[in-house]
Amino acid sequence: MIGSRVAEAARKAGYSVTRIFRKPPLPEAEGVFQHDLRFPLDDVPPVTSILHLAGGYAGAGRQALERADLLIARNLIQWGVNQGVKDWVFASAAEVYGHVDGLATETSLTSPVIPYGHIKLAIEGLLVQMAEDLPNCRVVILRIGEVYGSESRLLCELATRLERGFCPCPGSGRVTVSFIHVEDVAIAFLCALERAPSGVSIYNVADNEPTTWRSFVRYLGDLLGTPPPVFLPYP
Repeated sequence: MIGSRVAEAARKAGYSVTRIFRKPPLPEAEGVFQHDLRFPLDDVPPVTSILHLAGGYAGAGRQALERADLLIARNLIQWGVNQGVKDWVFASAAEVYGHVDGLATETSLTSPVIPYGHIKLAIEGLLVQMAEDLPNCRVVILRIGEVYGSESRLLCELATRLERGFCPCPGSGRVTVSFIHVEDVAIAFLCALERAPSGVSIYNVADNEPTTWRSFVRYLGDLLGTPPPVFLPYP
Protein backbone atom coordinates (compact mmCIF):
# COMPACT_ATOMS: atom_id res chain seq x y z
CA MET A 1 0.00 0.00 0.00
CA ILE A 2 2.75 2.46 0.96
CA GLY A 3 5.45 1.54 -1.56
CA SER A 4 3.34 2.29 -4.62
CA ARG A 5 2.48 5.76 -3.25
CA VAL A 6 6.13 6.49 -2.46
CA ALA A 7 7.23 5.37 -5.94
CA GLU A 8 4.57 7.54 -7.58
CA ALA A 9 5.51 10.58 -5.50
CA ALA A 10 9.20 10.12 -6.41
CA ARG A 11 8.34 9.73 -10.09
CA LYS A 12 6.25 12.91 -10.08
CA ALA A 13 9.18 14.72 -8.43
CA GLY A 14 11.36 13.80 -11.39
CA TYR A 15 13.21 10.75 -10.10
CA SER A 16 13.79 7.62 -12.17
CA VAL A 17 12.29 4.84 -10.07
CA THR A 18 13.13 1.15 -10.00
CA ARG A 19 10.61 -0.99 -8.12
CA ILE A 20 11.24 -4.51 -6.82
CA PHE A 21 8.23 -6.76 -6.23
CA ARG A 22 8.05 -10.33 -5.01
CA LYS A 23 4.87 -10.63 -7.09
CA PRO A 24 4.77 -7.61 -9.40
CA PRO A 25 1.33 -6.44 -10.58
CA LEU A 26 2.77 -5.58 -14.00
CA PRO A 27 5.97 -7.55 -14.61
CA GLU A 28 6.27 -6.15 -18.12
CA ALA A 29 6.20 -2.52 -16.92
CA GLU A 30 9.31 -0.40 -17.25
CA GLY A 31 11.44 -0.20 -14.12
CA VAL A 32 9.70 -3.14 -12.40
CA PHE A 33 11.71 -6.17 -11.30
CA GLN A 34 10.43 -9.41 -9.82
CA HIS A 35 12.58 -10.73 -7.01
CA ASP A 36 12.13 -12.29 -3.59
CA LEU A 37 14.35 -10.13 -1.38
CA ARG A 38 14.83 -12.99 1.05
CA PHE A 39 17.42 -14.15 -1.49
CA PRO A 40 20.54 -12.23 -2.62
CA LEU A 41 19.95 -9.61 -5.31
CA ASP A 42 21.29 -9.75 -8.84
CA ASP A 43 20.43 -8.32 -12.26
CA VAL A 44 19.10 -5.07 -10.76
CA PRO A 45 20.53 -1.93 -12.38
CA PRO A 46 22.59 0.48 -10.26
CA VAL A 47 20.73 3.09 -8.23
CA THR A 48 21.72 6.20 -6.27
CA SER A 49 19.22 5.80 -3.41
CA ILE A 50 17.37 2.94 -1.73
CA LEU A 51 13.93 3.44 -0.20
CA HIS A 52 13.34 0.34 1.90
CA LEU A 53 9.69 -0.55 2.56
CA ALA A 54 9.71 -4.34 2.05
CA GLY A 55 8.67 -6.73 4.80
CA GLY A 56 6.13 -9.11 6.25
CA TYR A 57 2.77 -8.47 7.89
CA ALA A 58 3.05 -6.43 11.09
CA GLY A 59 1.01 -9.02 12.98
CA ALA A 60 3.44 -11.86 12.22
CA GLY A 61 5.44 -13.62 14.93
CA ARG A 62 9.11 -13.11 15.78
CA GLN A 63 10.45 -16.08 13.80
CA ALA A 64 8.42 -15.23 10.70
CA LEU A 65 9.65 -11.64 10.78
CA GLU A 66 13.25 -12.76 11.23
CA ARG A 67 12.91 -15.02 8.17
CA ALA A 68 11.44 -12.13 6.19
CA ASP A 69 12.19 -8.57 7.33
CA LEU A 70 15.58 -9.18 8.93
CA LEU A 71 16.81 -11.35 6.06
CA ILE A 72 15.54 -8.83 3.50
CA ALA A 73 17.41 -6.01 5.23
CA ARG A 74 20.68 -7.94 5.32
CA ASN A 75 20.44 -8.85 1.63
CA LEU A 76 19.52 -5.32 0.66
CA ILE A 77 22.36 -3.79 2.68
CA GLN A 78 24.89 -6.22 1.22
CA TRP A 79 23.76 -5.44 -2.32
CA GLY A 80 23.62 -1.69 -1.72
CA VAL A 81 27.07 -1.53 -0.15
CA ASN A 82 28.52 -3.55 -3.02
CA GLN A 83 26.87 -1.13 -5.46
CA GLY A 84 28.22 1.89 -3.60
CA VAL A 85 24.78 3.22 -2.59
CA LYS A 86 25.16 5.81 0.16
CA ASP A 87 21.64 7.21 0.33
CA TRP A 88 19.05 5.19 2.32
CA VAL A 89 15.54 5.83 3.65
CA PHE A 90 13.98 3.11 5.82
CA ALA A 91 10.34 2.62 6.80
CA SER A 92 10.57 1.84 10.51
CA ALA A 93 7.60 2.01 12.87
CA ALA A 94 6.38 3.72 16.02
CA GLU A 95 6.23 0.25 17.60
CA VAL A 96 9.96 0.53 18.37
CA TYR A 97 9.06 2.73 21.37
CA GLY A 98 6.85 0.19 23.15
CA HIS A 99 4.83 1.54 26.07
CA VAL A 100 4.93 5.34 26.03
CA ASP A 101 3.78 7.60 28.85
CA GLY A 102 2.86 10.79 27.05
CA LEU A 103 4.42 11.84 23.76
CA ALA A 104 7.29 9.93 22.16
CA THR A 105 10.01 12.03 20.56
CA GLU A 106 12.84 10.83 18.36
CA THR A 107 15.11 10.69 21.43
CA SER A 108 12.68 8.69 23.58
CA LEU A 109 13.79 5.32 24.95
CA THR A 110 13.12 2.43 22.54
CA SER A 111 11.71 -0.61 24.31
CA PRO A 112 9.47 -2.55 21.89
CA VAL A 113 6.96 -5.03 23.28
CA ILE A 114 5.77 -6.79 20.11
CA PRO A 115 7.81 -8.74 17.52
CA TYR A 116 7.22 -6.14 14.81
CA GLY A 117 8.79 -3.44 16.95
CA HIS A 118 11.76 -5.66 17.86
CA ILE A 119 12.50 -6.44 14.21
CA LYS A 120 12.19 -2.82 13.08
CA LEU A 121 14.61 -1.76 15.80
CA ALA A 122 17.04 -4.53 14.81
CA ILE A 123 16.99 -3.33 11.18
CA GLU A 124 17.59 0.24 12.35
CA GLY A 125 20.69 -1.09 14.11
CA LEU A 126 21.94 -2.77 10.93
CA LEU A 127 21.58 0.48 9.00
CA VAL A 128 23.27 2.55 11.71
CA GLN A 129 26.19 0.10 11.75
CA MET A 130 26.41 0.30 7.95
CA ALA A 131 26.51 4.10 8.12
CA GLU A 132 29.33 3.96 10.66
CA ASP A 133 31.37 1.67 8.40
CA LEU A 134 30.62 3.50 5.14
CA PRO A 135 32.09 7.01 4.67
CA ASN A 136 29.74 9.78 3.50
CA CYS A 137 26.67 7.60 3.98
CA ARG A 138 23.21 9.01 4.68
CA VAL A 139 20.59 6.94 6.50
CA VAL A 140 17.14 8.33 7.23
CA ILE A 141 14.93 6.30 9.58
CA LEU A 142 11.22 7.12 9.47
CA ARG A 143 9.31 5.81 12.50
CA ILE A 144 5.83 5.74 11.04
CA GLY A 145 2.55 5.76 12.95
CA GLU A 146 -0.55 3.71 12.10
CA VAL A 147 -0.99 4.11 8.33
CA TYR A 148 -4.49 4.25 6.85
CA GLY A 149 -5.97 4.67 3.38
CA SER A 150 -8.48 3.11 1.03
CA GLU A 151 -6.35 -0.07 0.71
CA SER A 152 -5.52 -0.32 4.41
CA ARG A 153 -5.49 -3.87 5.74
CA LEU A 154 -6.26 -2.49 9.20
CA LEU A 155 -9.44 -0.72 8.06
CA CYS A 156 -10.62 -3.70 6.00
CA GLU A 157 -10.16 -6.17 8.88
CA LEU A 158 -11.83 -3.94 11.46
CA ALA A 159 -14.72 -3.11 9.12
CA THR A 160 -15.32 -6.83 8.44
CA ARG A 161 -15.38 -7.65 12.16
CA LEU A 162 -17.67 -4.74 12.99
CA GLU A 163 -20.10 -5.64 10.21
CA ARG A 164 -20.20 -9.25 11.47
CA GLY A 165 -21.33 -7.84 14.81
CA PHE A 166 -18.42 -9.31 16.74
CA CYS A 167 -15.33 -7.13 17.17
CA PRO A 168 -13.65 -7.89 20.52
CA CYS A 169 -10.67 -5.66 21.36
CA PRO A 170 -8.18 -6.67 24.06
CA GLY A 171 -7.54 -4.21 26.86
CA SER A 172 -9.25 -0.94 27.70
CA GLY A 173 -8.70 0.60 24.27
CA ARG A 174 -7.33 3.73 25.90
CA VAL A 175 -3.85 3.39 24.38
CA THR A 176 -3.00 6.54 22.44
CA VAL A 177 -2.32 5.97 18.75
CA SER A 178 -0.87 8.34 16.15
CA PHE A 179 -2.33 7.79 12.70
CA ILE A 180 -1.15 9.05 9.32
CA HIS A 181 -2.61 8.87 5.83
CA VAL A 182 -0.66 6.89 3.24
CA GLU A 183 -0.27 9.91 0.95
CA ASP A 184 1.37 11.85 3.78
CA VAL A 185 3.80 8.97 4.31
CA ALA A 186 4.79 9.25 0.65
CA ILE A 187 5.46 12.97 1.11
CA ALA A 188 7.57 12.19 4.19
CA PHE A 189 9.75 9.83 2.13
CA LEU A 190 10.23 12.49 -0.51
CA CYS A 191 11.13 15.10 2.11
CA ALA A 192 13.64 12.69 3.65
CA LEU A 193 15.18 12.03 0.26
CA GLU A 194 15.56 15.71 -0.54
CA ARG A 195 16.18 17.42 2.79
CA ALA A 196 17.60 15.07 5.43
CA PRO A 197 21.20 15.80 6.50
CA SER A 198 24.13 13.47 6.00
CA GLY A 199 24.78 10.80 8.59
CA VAL A 200 21.99 9.06 10.51
CA SER A 201 18.76 10.92 11.24
CA ILE A 202 15.48 9.73 12.76
CA TYR A 203 12.03 11.23 12.30
CA ASN A 204 8.66 10.32 13.77
CA VAL A 205 6.00 10.42 11.04
CA ALA A 206 2.41 10.92 12.19
CA ASP A 207 -0.43 13.40 11.96
CA ASN A 208 -1.21 15.96 14.65
CA GLU A 209 -4.41 14.32 15.91
CA PRO A 210 -3.57 11.45 18.27
CA THR A 211 -6.51 9.41 19.45
CA THR A 212 -7.19 6.17 21.30
CA TRP A 213 -8.09 2.76 19.89
CA ARG A 214 -11.42 2.99 21.73
CA SER A 215 -12.35 6.29 20.07
CA PHE A 216 -11.06 5.18 16.67
CA VAL A 217 -12.89 1.84 16.50
CA ARG A 218 -16.11 3.30 17.89
CA TYR A 219 -16.00 6.09 15.32
CA LEU A 220 -15.46 3.55 12.56
CA GLY A 221 -18.46 1.59 13.84
CA ASP A 222 -20.59 4.74 13.81
CA LEU A 223 -19.61 5.41 10.19
CA LEU A 224 -20.55 1.85 9.22
CA GLY A 225 -23.73 1.83 11.30
CA THR A 226 -22.66 -1.29 13.22
CA PRO A 227 -22.88 -2.21 16.90
CA PRO A 228 -19.97 -0.83 18.95
CA PRO A 229 -16.92 -3.04 19.62
CA VAL A 230 -16.47 -4.85 22.91
CA PHE A 231 -13.32 -4.04 24.91
CA LEU A 232 -12.22 -7.00 26.99
CA PRO A 233 -10.03 -6.48 30.07
CA TYR A 234 -6.81 -8.44 30.23
CA PRO A 235 -6.80 -11.38 32.69
